[in-house]
Amino acid sequence: MRKPLTLFSKKIVLLFFLVSLVTTKNHAQPGIYLKRMAADKVTQEPVNAKGKTVYTAVNKILSKGNNNEKPGVQLKDSIPGSGSSYQLPATIPFDWEVVQEINGDDGKSTITYYFTTNGDCAGMKSGADASSDLSLMVYAKDGATLMFNDKRKTITIMKMTSVVAEGAQMGKQLAEELNKKPIKPSRNDDMTVSKTGKTKMICGFTADEYLMKNEKGSSSVWYANVGFDPVKIYTMGVGRPADLNKIKNDPRMKNNILAIPVINKNCLMAEMEAGGKKGMETKSITKKTITISTTGYKIIDQSNKSLKQIIREGGN
Repeated sequence: MRKPLTLFSKKIVLLFFLVSLVTTKNHAQPGIYLKRMAADKVTQEPVNAKGKTVYTAVNKILSKGNNNEKPGVQLKDSIPGSGSSYQLPATIPFDWEVVQEINGDDGKSTITYYFTTNGDCAGMKSGADASSDLSLMVYAKDGATLMFNDKRKTITIMKMTSVVAEGAQMGKQLAEELNKKPIKPSRNDDMTVSKTGKTKMICGFTADEYLMKNEKGSSSVWYANVGFDPVKIYTMGVGRPADLNKIKNDPRMKNNILAIPVINKNCLMAEMEAGGKKGMETKSITKKTITISTTGYKIIDQSNKSLKQIIREGGN
């Protein structure tokens, strides 16, 4: 009989996934490489203070397959071509700092981003208290995702590019479990995104306005043309593909607001406004040297493991 996951182990297993949903909620749409409807449905689901609603649903999904039930998430057993340990650098340098304020239904919060000029590395930390399991998340230049836990003094290393598809699959099943019904495939015509031609200055940089419309209304999104490339934040560390033609020619990307910083370099989502209320605004964009030290942390290296392996080990 399979041992159920504990609350703590589920936090570790789904940490990268839940963080992506937080970013999704703040930016109003999920990243290019996640299933939009799945993420939208999850972020709409009320979750209590300890997140037990989500974790109960996850446990139910992972327990499927027993007693002739419908099989649960079908995940890969391994990551092809992996096996060697990740070489964590002693320091991680950044060139830019961006501070943004999120004005959500539950109040205001602050997110600080760190970027390299060429976009090969990015970091993100929220204004959460010291008890948070995630103090800082770094998308490293070699494809690894580093999750800092200052409370426990640990750094968990994952290869996000290897597990993001599996996470999206799990996210869809999680959304269906929470909503108690199947998630319908998203339509290509439920939202339109168009550049209005309006510009304004945001923190010293020229920003262009894009208008998002659907049957529920419209909202403005301002992209600032900055001196660095923030692409890794909007693609969960995947970055920009060498050949952009596939994205440019994909009709689903035409009306995806997060396709803009992938197709266009040095585009920072700087402001969002709907109904006269700013949901997100940039407070500062500063060019300065920031160095993150990895000294003194216990390393939890999951970079050569699949999501399935991580889940199994988390439940032991």
